Amino acid sequence: MKMNNKIIQIEGITATELIEQIEIVVKQLLVKNDFENETIQDELLTRKEVAEILGVSLMTLNRWDKQSILKPSRIGRKVRYLKSDVMSSLNKENE
Repeated sequence: MKMNNKIIQIEGITATELIEQIEIVVKQLLVKNDFENETIQDELLTRKEVAEILGVSLMTLNRWDKQSILKPSRIGRKVRYLKSDVMSSLNKENE
């Protein structure tokens, strides 16, 4: 097998064992990738949507931002909140 113009020799393992090990690693990476994709695909909410969900004013959201109670994500000049963060803050409030 050639990688980056270097020859790699594998000794002490059969081709079948090598394939099985590769399959295990690939499956682990796919599971990890699925989890990361779920996290990345978290829905972004506008300030207005968050205020409605939480039943607070936009001024309260500004204050919470300054107090790091609910931290928004900034995309250029737009302010968005991760839905998972908003739902998490709701769960903390109800505890």
